Parts: sequence; structure tokens; C-alpha cells
Amino acid sequence: MVLVSYLYSSQLYFIKSEYEAGQQYVDLLLLRRPPFPAPHQFVFELKFLHQKKAAGLPAAIDEGRAQLRRYLEREDLRQLEDLKAWLVVFVGAELRHLEEVGGE
Repeated sequence: MVLVSYLYSSQLYFIKSEYEAGQQYVDLLLLRRPPFPAPHQFVFELKFLHQKKAAGLPAAIDEGRAQLRRYLEREDLRQLEDLKAWLVVFVGAELRHLEEVGGE
């Protein structure tokens, strides 16, 4: 993925791919990397659907939201200051859904 490659070349964040969160794995976790003053830390849940399965988009969105909310309940992630959680869903190569998810 181009985004991940770009992030690895940056010095702004420590990047954790497939970070273990209980028995599940956070797709992408970006943590502050001192001495750089990043305003936020991020957790991303990435979903990819084949074009033929585009009708499954609402279910993928619901599943992604639920996953992020479970991650945000974990103590290790709750301790991270200024953490933002984002759901990113692609159908084929097209970005179809981008949403910041809170821990309601």
C-alpha cells in the first residue's frame, strides 16, 4: 500500500502494522515519535472489498466501526493521548468510506 510505504519513510511516527489488540489485530497504529511534535496519534482499520462484493459495503462499515470501538476499549490504547481512530473502506481501488470513529 502506497500510504504505508510513505509513512515508513517519514520520521514523524512509529508505525505498527498488525498491532495485536487481544485476539485481534489493529491494521495500522501510528504513535508519536519524539522529538517530533505530532498533534495526534492514529489507529486505522482498513477494509478492502472486491468490486463484485460492493453490495457488502454497509456490512463492512458496520464491522469496521465495531472493531475500532473494541480496540478503543483496550487499556493500552486508552492510555494513548490524542488518539484518533479512522475507518477506511475501499471497493476495488476506490475509496468509498472514510470516517473518524469515537469510542462511544
